[in-house]
Amino acid sequence: MPESEHLIATPLDYADVAWFRRRWFVVTSLILFAPVALAVVATGPVYARRNGAVYRYSETRRRALTVFAAGLIAVLLIQAWFGGVSGSLVGP
Repeated sequence: MPESEHLIATPLDYADVAWFRRRWFVVTSLILFAPVALAVVATGPVYARRNGAVYRYSETRRRALTVFAAGLIAVLLIQAWFGGVSGSLVGP
């Protein structure tokens, strides 16, 4: 699916978009603390700015981000449960 089908144009001004609904926050929170990204994406729209226009993520993109964040959380929990994370971070 082309990129344009995942972004839906909106009449909003980017300054009116809540900071936690912006793409940069969702990506940053996905990297640093996935449960926050999961909560933001699951509870409302996510907006991006491209070439001065404001776009809203489509439902398909939001579902994909939700599945990715939930999967990331599940993998990290499984690794933590079996000791994989602590062993790889601390070393021998």
